[in-house]
Amino acid sequence: MDRSSKKGDEPGKGNNKSSETERRFRENQRLNDLRTKRLARRNALKANLLPEVIDALGSVDKINAAAERAKRREIRNGKRSKVLDEIKAKKANRISEKTKGKQREFIGTKDGTSSSATYQEMKVIDDYTNKNTLGLTIEQYIDRAGEAKLPDIQYNDAETWNRTLEAFLKNDGQTKALFLDFDGTMARFTDTAAQTLAVKGFLSSINKLVDKGYKVAIITGRAMEGDGGILPALRRSGADDKLLNRLEIFASHGSQQRGSDTNWEVKETQEMKEQVEQVKKNYGELNKQLRASIQQRIDENETLKDFKIEFDPKEPVGYTIHYRQVEESMHQQVSKELETLLAKIMPEEKTQKDFSLMEDEIYKPFTYRSATKSFEILLNEETTGIDLSKGAVVKIFAEKWGVKVGIAFGDDKTDLKMQKWLKVLEDAGKLLQAYVGIYHANSPSEIKDQSTIVLKEQKDTRPWAQEMSVGLVANLAERAPKQQIEGLG
Repeated sequence: MDRSSKKGDEPGKGNNKSSETERRFRENQRLNDLRTKRLARRNALKANLLPEVIDALGSVDKINAAAERAKRREIRNGKRSKVLDEIKAKKANRISEKTKGKQREFIGTKDGTSSSATYQEMKVIDDYTNKNTLGLTIEQYIDRAGEAKLPDIQYNDAETWNRTLEAFLKNDGQTKALFLDFDGTMARFTDTAAQTLAVKGFLSSINKLVDKGYKVAIITGRAMEGDGGILPALRRSGADDKLLNRLEIFASHGSQQRGSDTNWEVKETQEMKEQVEQVKKNYGELNKQLRASIQQRIDENETLKDFKIEFDPKEPVGYTIHYRQVEESMHQQVSKELETLLAKIMPEEKTQKDFSLMEDEIYKPFTYRSATKSFEILLNEETTGIDLSKGAVVKIFAEKWGVKVGIAFGDDKTDLKMQKWLKVLEDAGKLLQAYVGIYHANSPSEIKDQSTIVLKEQKDTRPWAQEMSVGLVANLAERAPKQQIEGLG
């Protein structure tokens, strides 16, 4: 045997191996051809036969994916909401424990405002709401007017507030007084002045304060009597003559008075009578001409002439121009058009000596300012040198009554003049003072920034700012000691 030959070279063995490799190659080629043909048929089907089905399947996939995302988002939000609810519940429980059996203290509270979960209804003994002259049930009255709620407080000057409040609640025989604006402060705004009702709990609270020897003065821009007067508003809310004959009421920004000094008759405020007579003499005729001029311009204005715009005269001069009867959707446009019209006639209150937009200076003794669904025409203090504001009333009677602690409540820029004159008296060492700002959607930013403390109504939440205001008055009435002052009560 040839030693060079190998075992693998035996006859037939190599040919078999080659044949197996060739067979596998052909099989793989056949399978590849089949896959290629199937893919070609599938692509042809997609391209030519079922485009609508493919689109539908794609839409279904998108819908399913969106639903899955929404489901995951709902689960996340549910977990977050549950956590937030648990936090609010724990916070409410803590506050409930703190306030259980007593009213919340307002001395030494930290700056800032708590969540709406802390608002609570006041347990006010109410002897007046049932006497409302509209025949409303308690529930109907609350629905229209609201009821006292414990407020959360924004502290701009906690030191002044705590010092003044501590003195206000001290039984030391000194004269203490509240000076209260009415509309927007102790009562919600209404479409007409003849619809206004005091927040439930207001009358009982001020009655309790008077019982304890405190002075309570209501100072309003309303007239004293008539459909839109302050007396009808209080009587409509349930006030009887016994209560009304214990309050000091100043109307028409102080030019009218009803109280202890007038033996409960409505009279001109004697301390302001000289100024009132001067105003009537110097500006009465010009006041009439001003109204006629404004009315003529409204009648000639393409935007305003077809709307119901009303004039409500003030004493001794001035007007409130209302557009509350105009459709709500048109308020912004009407307000803008009215302001443009008024700016051509007189200066705005913020810039009482700026006559640059005026066509002439005939009516510079007057000024205008924006109010709730209205504009107010007032005497221009800067050009006339005459102050017939609520602040002048506060200064005069705080001194006359010998007030040692005075707290004023208000929601508008004109009300801040009460604070101005109380500060003047404080700087002179005559009293301690604080100003409670009621801040709602119609309040100017000055209320939020300049008040000692602020009761701030949160957007789209309740309680109303007026409910918090009456809640604070009710709290003061509950905690106030009886003052032994001769001649009061």
